[in-house]
Amino acid sequence: HVVLPMKEPAPLQTPLPWREAVKRTDKKASERPVRRLALPTHLLSTVDDPVEVVKKYVCPYSEPGDIVTIGETPLAAMQGRWRHPASVRPGWLARLGCKVFKPTSSLATACGLQALIDLAGWWRVLASLIVGALAKVMLRKPGVFYACAGYEARLIDDLTGCIPPYDKFIMAGPKDPQSVVDRVKQETGLDCAVVDVNDKSHYLGLVVLAMSDPTLKGVIEEALIDNPTGNSIEQTPLVLIRQRS
Repeated sequence: HVVLPMKEPAPLQTPLPWREAVKRTDKKASERPVRRLALPTHLLSTVDDPVEVVKKYVCPYSEPGDIVTIGETPLAAMQGRWRHPASVRPGWLARLGCKVFKPTSSLATACGLQALIDLAGWWRVLASLIVGALAKVMLRKPGVFYACAGYEARLIDDLTGCIPPYDKFIMAGPKDPQSVVDRVKQETGLDCAVVDVNDKSHYLGLVVLAMSDPTLKGVIEEALIDNPTGNSIEQTPLVLIRQRS
């Protein structure tokens, strides 16, 4: 399958709105007020380069010291990390193992779990299912499966988990996001992070997959905790973050 954008975003009629971030009250709170700007793009696909996308949509609005974040799913789309469920052949482990997950999980279908097995290996997924089940039953500790199964387990999006047309595909997490943020920093001068954020982040927390400067994690979390990118079809995969003096 090939996904190609058919048009560019309509020209902006008014300046994009900067929004104040929700002020944190814990010790990780930024010392300066944080603003963020969610930036719309065309439908991103394998014909796009992440750095060129940042240059096109972010740099016209940026200033020295700004931070740009890229959503992990749009980055994965640009890397071609998606596959049609017809190409997935669930085995016995996927058909049985998917039953232990909540219905809202992307691993609750045989195809979703098989996609993880193909990435992480059947032995690791099997071991993670066993250890995770024991930890939940004996220690009342959830989430151990994801810790054991690794990076990919938390990032897979099953069908309907993305905007069209990717809602017809299983989307894996991005490959080597650290190299992407390093390239963005080198070629644009902007600090960069790849993030996994959604409408549940305000109570489940958001995930920062890679950062050009780890000391900025608190600022990034403060700026994105209420998901300014939206969780529907807003098509705003880039967020520009600015700390005011």
